[in-house]
Amino acid sequence: MPRSAQSLRLPSLVRLLSQVSRAHLSALQPRPFTPNTTNPVRRPIMTSAPNSAPSSSPAPTKPAAADEPAWIQIHADACKRGEETYTDPVTGYSVFTAVSHKKRGYCCGNQCRHCPYEYRNVGKPDLLAQDKKAAQARKRAEKAAAAEAAAAATSGASGNSPAPARGADAKSLQW
Repeated sequence: MPRSAQSLRLPSLVRLLSQVSRAHLSALQPRPFTPNTTNPVRRPIMTSAPNSAPSSSPAPTKPAAADEPAWIQIHADACKRGEETYTDPVTGYSVFTAVSHKKRGYCCGNQCRHCPYEYRNVGKPDLLAQDKKAAQARKRAEKAAAAEAAAAATSGASGNSPAPARGADAKSLQW
């Protein structure tokens, strides 16, 4: 191959690639995000509250109950009825009530909405294990006390003397 033919091929190949790359460069470069950019997945998000009333007019007053979420009243009603769960009206999830948490006897560490233990074990697995053991010991002590009371009631009815009461030790009842 003559030297001139080699020199002609290389520039033509480079020229061809540069033309192709210039043609597709705009399609490959990311476009900057603008408010006019549309994407079927993304929807515009309202980041601020709608315009309020002019400052010259007094702000409308709302009752305090209108500001609180609906689940607060639903939770209170469920607790009054002694129910352990209720359905959240917004999400449709079944949510444990404070009654359920009290029945468990300790904070589970899951940041429950109605935790009566003030989120004691959140992020503390060692403390959670201690509280769980203490709650189980309390439940065993309560069952034993109930069994002794039932035995005392049946033995008292038959005329026998009641068995001596056995109390739970203080260590099993502390947090």
